[in-house]
Amino acid sequence: MRKILLTALLMMLCISLSWSQNKIRSGFYLRVGSVFPTGDYAKDNYIKTGGTFEMGSHFYTGPAFFNNRWRIGIDVTYLNFWLNPTEEDNTEYWFWYLGQKAGPIITYNPVNNIRLDFGFRLSPIVGLTGEDTYGRHVNEEFIFNFRYRLLMLSFQYDPGKINYTNFNNEKNMMDNSTFRILIGLKFRN
Repeated sequence: MRKILLTALLMMLCISLSWSQNKIRSGFYLRVGSVFPTGDYAKDNYIKTGGTFEMGSHFYTGPAFFNNRWRIGIDVTYLNFWLNPTEEDNTEYWFWYLGQKAGPIITYNPVNNIRLDFGFRLSPIVGLTGEDTYGRHVNEEFIFNFRYRLLMLSFQYDPGKINYTNFNNEKNMMDNSTFRILIGLKFRN
C-alpha cells in the first residue's frame, strides 16, 4: 500500500511539473539579511557583521529564450539600507548606508517554480556615521538569487571603496567590501 501511494504521488508530481507553465515574470521583492565585512573592512574585527533591507523589482523585457528557460531583464532596488556596527576606544559607532541599485539580470528556469538569477548592479550610496555624512560613491555589486515560488535566497558581493573625510578633516579612502546573504519574498505582477 505504501509503495502504491508513493508511486501515485511521484506520478502526480511528474505530471504537474510537465503540465505547468514555466513563465518568468516581472515582480516586486522584499529582502532582509546579514552584511559580512570583507577585505580591509573586516581587518582586525574593526567592523562587525551588520544587517540589510532591500525593496525592489525585477522587470523583464522582451521574449523568453530556449523554451521559456532564459530571460533578460533589469533589477531595480528602490531602497537599499544597510549598517555595520564598530567599536573604537570603548565607543560604539554605526556605519549606515542608504541608496538605490540598478543593473541587468539574467534568469534561468531549470525546472518548474525554481529560478536562478545572475546579475550585476551599480549602487549609488551615501555613507553615514552618527550624524555625519562621510562618503558618497557608486559601488558595483554581483548577485546570485535562488528562488522557489515566492521565496528568495540571495548572495551578493560588493567589492567597493568609499572616499571619506575623517574627524581631522583628512581625506581618505576605505575598502568597504561586503558579502551579503539575504532571504526574502518575490511577488509576481
